[in-house]
Amino acid sequence: MSIISRITTPLVSVSILLALAGCIDENRIGKDGQHEDAGSAMEKIINSPVQAAQGELLVCLSAEAASMIRKGESLKIAEAEGLDIKDISPVFHATEHNLKYLKKYQLDRWVKVSFDGIATDCAAAILAEYGDVSKIQYNTLTSCGWDTKSTPAQPEGNAGNLPFDDEYLKDQWNYINTGDKLIASAAQEGEDIGIKDVWNRLQFGGDSEIVVAILDGPVKYTHKDLKDNMWRNIFEIEGDNIDNDSNGYVDDIHGWNFERDTCKIDWTKKNETGHGTHVAGIVGAVNNNGIGVCGVAGGTGKGDGVRLMSCQIMEGGVSSNINSAAHAFVYAADNGAHIAQCSFGYQNAVYKSDYEYFTSYGIEYFAIQYFLDKERFAEMEERLNKQLTDAGKPARTKIIDGPLVIFASGNDGLPYSSYPGALMDCICVTGTGPDGMPAYYTNFGPGCNIAAPGGDYYLNTATSKSQILSTCVSEAGYTDYSY
Repeated sequence: MSIISRITTPLVSVSILLALAGCIDENRIGKDGQHEDAGSAMEKIINSPVQAAQGELLVCLSAEAASMIRKGESLKIAEAEGLDIKDISPVFHATEHNLKYLKKYQLDRWVKVSFDGIATDCAAAILAEYGDVSKIQYNTLTSCGWDTKSTPAQPEGNAGNLPFDDEYLKDQWNYINTGDKLIASAAQEGEDIGIKDVWNRLQFGGDSEIVVAILDGPVKYTHKDLKDNMWRNIFEIEGDNIDNDSNGYVDDIHGWNFERDTCKIDWTKKNETGHGTHVAGIVGAVNNNGIGVCGVAGGTGKGDGVRLMSCQIMEGGVSSNINSAAHAFVYAADNGAHIAQCSFGYQNAVYKSDYEYFTSYGIEYFAIQYFLDKERFAEMEERLNKQLTDAGKPARTKIIDGPLVIFASGNDGLPYSSYPGALMDCICVTGTGPDGMPAYYTNFGPGCNIAAPGGDYYLNTATSKSQILSTCVSEAGYTDYSY
């Protein structure tokens, strides 16, 4: 576990406590033989119901109860009076390979409880009365920043004298900022990530052994500028409806849709923002293929770009929840990801320390720790390489100082990073415009580790070129909204 940056007691609204206490029936306490007084029961509820999904709760069970769930046995909470429980299911898929580390972080004990007919806060109070319940967490909704003023890119000639021949590279000021005033009147030469030197002098554009999990909206894996750099689960047979690799997921070819718990990554929903596809393009759009944009680590045109794993935790521009995010970290870790790229956070979150965050968002905090666990990572690499060699495929040989979790700092314009990006275990990135200053929306300051171009629409409203150009999904009204 990481060092706790500051030990403070999270403040819980007295009005919330009083309201929840009103849901408790003293005659129901201790149904499983373990008495829980009202005060002890309420202490099990670790976060606020504000901005939470309704009709469901995340519940951390005792070790004994968790073992019963894995064996398919019923729990007493399934018979909770006043609750019409529809389903109790483990949040994470346990296998012979990952159970050791799920137990290490107590992730094997988390279940999602779905119910009808009662307010979610009252349901939390009822479940808290049971001795088999250790913690209860509201399934807080996540949000993902997206500038809705984005417009489709239009070709304006060839890239010119640049490292790669991709047609829009000259417009990707975040890579190579020449100070062009058409980008923004305040644009400053050199306010970019300096990638040109890496591509030119080091002759390096990426590495196909490195897998980057995009925890975001869906990645359009058929996109002409992404498809060749998509991660592919070579141990799974597409479309046969069988879990060929016994990882707990059926037909997971390019990743998983955690919103629907299905292999069908879906970018066709109404109002889909395309944010996941946009982020994926920045990470690893195919370089030097004569079309579209470049990715930071998209390769050099020789099939050597990073591989992009789509971990869909949002759809159709609608908020996701903490359950999907936590699930995605574990999936990505178990299936070979080295880096988790995250652009989501929580609205109105006011946590000021790692301790406050981990006590309120335990399931996600420990899912991040699971991903970052170096011992787990080494075992995963060893197992994956054996699978590869047994299948006659080349093993992964690169040694990296990882795994890594990268977060955006937040889009609230605050002088400090929001969580989970502010966790000391994560790399937290604040956004800048082409003038090198913090973008109008970004969080910046304490908790942020580095700054990188994120675009700033308001620096040039006439052309919108001060935004970041990348891949996108098609949208009605445009014949080709690929970028």
